[in-house]
Amino acid sequence: MNLTVRIRPFFDSFFSGSGSRFPVFFRERMRVFSITLMPLLMSFGLIVDQGIWENKKRNSSDKQNGTR
Repeated sequence: MNLTVRIRPFFDSFFSGSGSRFPVFFRERMRVFSITLMPLLMSFGLIVDQGIWENKKRNSSDKQNGTR
């Protein structure tokens, strides 16, 4: 609940710039969609980042050992 209250002003300011081009219903749907998907996207990004970092570490250790 606290997280939603903290994120909401950001999305309000983000979507208020769109003005009257988008109906209120669509803006509300987008806000709910963004709030629910943001943690999933962040966690997925961290997992991918971890995988890239592991590969770089493995490649550098292979070069040091002379196996590559």
